[in-house]
Amino acid sequence: MFSQKDIDAVLRDAEAAVDSLVEQTGLSATTGDVHVKRTRGESSPSVDASRSERMRRIMQMRVPVIVQLAERVLPLRDVMKLAPGSIVEFDRTVDAELDLLVNNRHIGRGEAIKVGEHFGLRVTGIGGDGTVLESADPV
Repeated sequence: MFSQKDIDAVLRDAEAAVDSLVEQTGLSATTGDVHVKRTRGESSPSVDASRSERMRRIMQMRVPVIVQLAERVLPLRDVMKLAPGSIVEFDRTVDAELDLLVNNRHIGRGEAIKVGEHFGLRVTGIGGDGTVLESADPV
């Protein structure tokens, strides 16, 4: 789960990107019926409304979620020899936890499970390097 501090950091980054784009293009940022032409440090109720709208839009963004079984570096000559039936060995055991990545960034770990006729991941931990991310709202 993500803390409010983590969410605020993402929103600040997104807002900075929008501000940079507005500065570079000279165009107004448009959010629904609100048109905002900003200068550095300027804030107003319409800006707060656009921040809320940006937050809503950010939370609707689709991001790639990857479950990584294992990773191995091979010489290109070995990759070129791969064919149907080839076996690539990894240093991970069958029952080891799998890595959970979002947008190619490690965010947690879990165990493989079967859900009907599909695979799934039961998340056992969120965060890395001893950091646990928390969220006010369950996902």
